Amino acid sequence: ADPMRTLVHGTTEPGGAFRFRGLPGAAFRVDVHRQMGKLYGVARNVRAPNDEMVIRLEAPVELRGRISCAGWRGAYQGEIRSGSHRAKIAPDGTFTLGNLRAGLLHLRWRVGRFEVADLGEVRAPASDLVLAVPALWTD
Repeated sequence: ADPMRTLVHGTTEPGGAFRFRGLPGAAFRVDVHRQMGKLYGVARNVRAPNDEMVIRLEAPVELRGRISCAGWRGAYQGEIRSGSHRAKIAPDGTFTLGNLRAGLLHLRWRVGRFEVADLGEVRAPASDLVLAVPALWTD
């Protein structure tokens, strides 16, 4: 079996210990998350067999802000997306994208299947972020 395609799931014991058995002698990436995705941890290039590994879990962060579109009249709608993360946009343009890993995120504004705007990259966590979008049409 290709070690890069090996997928092993497990649960931790009380105190956080875990053990994977029967892995080939290769380098692995180990991702750990708490149920409901509340904490994250990643270890890369872990060699098997390995006697001990420590993964520190990071608390999730959120991105709070609003869309500001030149010439926009009316309520905002749709959602902000970053990968599999989504946040509904309130009528006033505000949104909260939560349960994220800290770092750079690429954001998109979508309404249904239509992409309204590619919002580029932002760094999470952030609050009071204003995502300025040029006028989408002219009168």
